[in-house]
Amino acid sequence: MAAAAKPRVYHISPWRFLWIWLPFGPIALVFLGAGAFSHVPKEQAEFLIGGALFLGVTLCIHVLVRFARLELSEQGIRLRQFGYRLESPWSDLSDLWLDRGHEGLITSRPVGGKGQALLASSAHAVTGMFLGAGPYTAEQQALLDEWRLIPIEAFAWHVRHGKLRSDLEHFAPHLRTVLAHSDAPAPAPSTATPHPPTSRQPRPKATFRQWATFLLIILGIASLLAFAFTSKSHEQIAYRISGILFPASLALSMGIGARGCFRIGSWLAGTGLVLVAILLGLWAFAAASSLADMLGASRAFMRCVATLLFALLALGAASGTRRAFRRHSRVLGVVFLLCAVFLIFCAVVSGFDLGKPH
Repeated sequence: MAAAAKPRVYHISPWRFLWIWLPFGPIALVFLGAGAFSHVPKEQAEFLIGGALFLGVTLCIHVLVRFARLELSEQGIRLRQFGYRLESPWSDLSDLWLDRGHEGLITSRPVGGKGQALLASSAHAVTGMFLGAGPYTAEQQALLDEWRLIPIEAFAWHVRHGKLRSDLEHFAPHLRTVLAHSDAPAPAPSTATPHPPTSRQPRPKATFRQWATFLLIILGIASLLAFAFTSKSHEQIAYRISGILFPASLALSMGIGARGCFRIGSWLAGTGLVLVAILLGLWAFAAASSLADMLGASRAFMRCVATLLFALLALGAASGTRRAFRRHSRVLGVVFLLCAVFLIFCAVVSGFDLGKPH
C-alpha cells in the first residue's frame, strides 16, 4: 500500500514576522546600546536587563507565532494556532472569502478540533476591548459563534504570491470559481454555500468613543513627553513611568493569554505565558519601586502595593464564592466567603494606614 503523502504546511506571511520585530527590536537595541556605553554601573545594569527582557519577549512572541501553520492534506485542512486547532474535511468547505484582511474558509458544518469556543469568545473580548474595532466583521463573528469559520488572513500572502492558491484548487475544486476572482475587491460567494450571505457588511467606521480613546492615548503620550522635556529630573521620572507601563501592559496581556490556554487544556503553553507574565510583572514592580525611591515615597509605595494585593485577592475570593454557590457547593462557598471578608478587612486597614501621615 502506498504511503500517505505528507501534508503541505504553510506558515504565516513573511511580512507578519517583520511586524513582530519592528516595534520591539529597535527598542531592545536602544536599551542594549545605552547599557553598553553607560558609565554608571546601576544605569548600565538597568539598561542591559531592560534590553534583554525586550529581546526575550520578542523571541518568545516569534516562537509562538512560528507555531501557527496551515496544513493541507488529502483528508482535509487544519489550522493550528496558539491556543486552538480547527480542522475540516474538504467536502465540508462551502465558500471562500478573499476580502483583504478578512480571508477565511466557510464550512457547512461546525469545524472539528479544539478551542472553537475560545476563538469565538476571544474575538468578542477583543472587539469589546477596542470599542467595536475587532479583527472580524459582524458576519464573520456570527460564523465564529456557529463554529463555521476557519480564518486564514495570516496566510493570505501565500494565496496571492505563493502555492496555497494552486493547492486549494487541487484539493477543493468546487472553490475554483472564487479563487478565479481572488483579485476582485468583493469575490462572489460560491454556489455551494448552503446559506449564502445576502449582503457583505462593510467594516464599521470608527465611533466617537473610539476616536476619543485614541485621542486620550495620544494626549497622554504627548503630556508625558512634554513633562520629560521640562527638566532633567522630570526626564528621569518620565523614563521610569514608561518602564512601568510597558511591562505591566505586556504582563496583563500574557496573563489573559495564559488563562485562555488553561481553559482549553493547553498546560504547556499556559505555563510558559505565566512565567513570561511573572517576569514582566517583576520588571514593572522593580521599575515602580525605583520610582518610589527616587520620589522618597518607598514606604508609601509598599503600603499601596499591599492594599492592591489584598484587594485583588479579595476579588478572586469573591469570584470563587460566586462560582461555588452556583455549583451548590455550600461548604466551599462559605470558606471562600470568609476568606473574601478577611481580605477585604485587610485591604481596608491597609488603605487607612496608607492615608495616615508618617
